[in-house]
Amino acid sequence: MYTQQEFDIVLLDIMLPDMSGFEVLRTLRTSSDVAIIMLTAKWEIEDKEQGFLWWADDYLVKPFELRELWLRIQSVLQRKNTSDIIHVWDLFINMQANTVSKNYVTLSLSQTEWLILSLLVIEQWQAVSRASLIDHVWWAEDMYSHSRSLDVHIARLRQKIWKTYIQTVTWFGYRLETNKNA
Repeated sequence: MYTQQEFDIVLLDIMLPDMSGFEVLRTLRTSSDVAIIMLTAKWEIEDKEQGFLWWADDYLVKPFELRELWLRIQSVLQRKNTSDIIHVWDLFINMQANTVSKNYVTLSLSQTEWLILSLLVIEQWQAVSRASLIDHVWWAEDMYSHSRSLDVHIARLRQKIWKTYIQTVTWFGYRLETNKNA
C-alpha cells in the first residue's frame, strides 16, 4: 500500500508476521522521510535505540492510552510540517502555505511575487536567470514579452522584504543575498 499511495504518517509495529518492523523502517527510510511512529510491546532500551538509529520519529510502548497516541501523532506531524518553513534573515518563508512573514507579520505578496521569491529560495542563493524566472512565473515562450514585468515585480518584492535581499546578477538574473548586511 505504501508504494501506491502517499501517507502523512506511518504507525509501525516491530513484531510483524512476514518481516521485522525494523526491516520495514529501514526500507521506508531509504526512499522516504514520511513520519513514522513505532508502536510495539518491545520496551527494552536496545529496541528503542534500534528504532531511533533508523530514524523513527517516535516510539510508543504498548499498552498505551489512545489519547497519548493522538498527542504524539499531532506532535510528530507538527514537527514535520515546520520543516517546510525556511528562515532567511528576518523572513519566515512557509513553502507549504505559500506565505512569508517578516518580524512575525505576514506580508501581502501577489502570486507573482510569491513565485519569484519561492524560486529564489529553492535555488538556495544561486543566481537564477531571467529566462528561468519568467518561465517559472508566466510559462512564457517569448521571454521578452515579460521582461519588463519581471523588473517591476522584483522592485515591488524588494520594497516588501528588504532592498538588498535580492541582488541583481548583471546580464544574467537575480539571486538571494547570503549576507544580510550587503
